[in-house]
Amino acid sequence: MKKKGYKSESANLRLKAEELLKKKSSKMSSAQTETKILKLNHELEVHQIELEFRTKNSQLQRAGRYCSTKYTELYNYAPSGYFTLSKEGEIIELNPCGANILGKEIQQLKSSMFGFFVSDETNQYSIPFSGKCLAAKVKDRAR
Repeated sequence: MKKKGYKSESANLRLKAEELLKKKSSKMSSAQTETKILKLNHELEVHQIELEFRTKNSQLQRAGRYCSTKYTELYNYAPSGYFTLSKEGEIIELNPCGANILGKEIQQLKSSMFGFFVSDETNQYSIPFSGKCLAAKVKDRAR
C-alpha cells in the first residue's frame, strides 16, 4: 500500500513542478527564451567538441603506450646487442644482450664511453662509420 501512495505523491510533485515551470516560462519573453536556447545550444556544442578532443586524446595516449611497449619489448628482448649512443659515443641506453656481450651490468655500462669496449683494430673502422651515420642523420633532419 505504501508503494501506491509513494507513486501518487511522486506524480503530484511532478505535476506541481511542471505547473511552476509553465508559469516561469510564460513570464519570459520569446526573445529571452530564444536567447537562452541559443546559449544552451552553444554550450552543448562546445561540450561535444571537448568530449571529441578528450576521446581522440585518449585514443592517441593508448596508441602511444602501445608503441612504447612494443619498442621496449623489441629493444630489450632482441637476441642482438643494441646500444643507443650519444654523438660523443657515450652509452645512453642498451639492452640486456648488449650488456651480456660486454660482460657487465646495464647500470655499469650506462654513461660509459662505447669506444672503451672496441679494440683499436676495430676502432679504425667504427669511428668513420659512426661519423657517416651521424652525418646522414643530420641530412635527414634538414629535409
